[in-house]
Amino acid sequence: MATTPSQHLPQSFFARPAEVVAPELIGCRLVKRQAGGELLWGVIVETEAYSQLEPACHG
Repeated sequence: MATTPSQHLPQSFFARPAEVVAPELIGCRLVKRQAGGELLWGVIVETEAYSQLEPACHG
């Protein structure tokens, strides 16, 4: 689910199982506006998802 530069993912997007959300984040942009107005951004190219029962989960 790639997003356009001005599109935000709704909270409901994340209220799903991690194994569903993680692959849909591929191609999405993370954007942060600095205090001075500068935009920092990157594209998600890899994700990992763990259930809460897996030892690798830190939740």
